Amino acid sequence: MSTILAIDYGTKYLGLALGLSGGVNSPLKAVSYHATQEAVELLRETCNQYEVNQIILGLPLRNDREETQARQVKIFGKLLEDKLGLPIDYVDETLTSADAVKTTVALGIPRGKRRGKQHMFAAVSLLRRYRVKLEFIP
Repeated sequence: MSTILAIDYGTKYLGLALGLSGGVNSPLKAVSYHATQEAVELLRETCNQYEVNQIILGLPLRNDREETQARQVKIFGKLLEDKLGLPIDYVDETLTSADAVKTTVALGIPRGKRRGKQHMFAAVSLLRRYRVKLEFIP
């Protein structure tokens, strides 16, 4: 069985979602962290617990301002690849945060509790995009 971990990477939060066989995409959790090593260890535990064999990261591609953020994501991805030994792929994260906001509002999540949850739902959007990419790009 193939399990994909989608990560909406931020400098304070990680939004996580699981992509399971059969096309099931499931929000997992949003976690805050203070140091990169803390984030790596948290992801190692998550990957072991859910038997993850592929990681995808959202990559900001919209404008020049996000070029620095894209570099940070790629550095983080390389670190994960080295430390966890899992393949990393990248997906354009344009508007995934907006999708996540709509989802949290539609679910009736109170404004004060949305922030972390939005990262988790953005990770679900990344999974959807990744699966479409796999389906249509040889």
